Amino acid sequence: MNFVNSNRTGGRGFTLIELVVSLTIMAMISAVVLSGMRTGLLAWDKSTRHIEELRVSSLAFQVAHDAVAGALPFTYTVKGDKGPIRKLAFDGGVDSVRFVSRMSFKDGPGSIPRWVVIRWVRGANDVSGNLVVEERTIIPPDNLPSAEIYWSGAVIPADRCSFDFLQFGVRDKPIAWTADWRPLSEQLPKAVRIRCNARGKETSSVIPLEYASSFAGGLRLN
Repeated sequence: MNFVNSNRTGGRGFTLIELVVSLTIMAMISAVVLSGMRTGLLAWDKSTRHIEELRVSSLAFQVAHDAVAGALPFTYTVKGDKGPIRKLAFDGGVDSVRFVSRMSFKDGPGSIPRWVVIRWVRGANDVSGNLVVEERTIIPPDNLPSAEIYWSGAVIPADRCSFDFLQFGVRDKPIAWTADWRPLSEQLPKAVRIRCNARGKETSSVIPLEYASSFAGGLRLN
């Protein structure tokens, strides 16, 4: 006759060492997975921020483009030794341009005409910089810019930005670009070129002035 031992277990359980080893392996796998997820999230966030920076810079550059293109043939008055002198509200150099426009960074297109200054400002310790815009209201009756800034902001980060200006062709002289418009302030330039270099990539925009031909034909805004 055979007897069966009913106290005999059906299988062997895990030992403490096996359990510790299993938990350690699972922790290592979890650490690798989390590290990969973190790296992926950081890459995605960096890419998203870069895309947003490009979008904002592109939009700001377009607004600056429209503001310059709509520079008005506006005149203002300064006091001279022999009495008041009427001047055209447009001048510029290699680092900046100043004009009157109805395109506002704050209020958008079709706003009240304002003095606008767009200039490149070098950053601290000569590291990079920004394309900065300032808007000022017009003070009658001389149409000078107000002392108080209506709106200002750094609109485009850049390692370097520069401006030059296209002259109208005259007899025996071809049209040419110049980096200083102050001596030629009796007329609007035919176009303005803005060049910005950021992260080794140059962005260049040639902006024809909408009112340049009309001004050359005698249109004035006082």
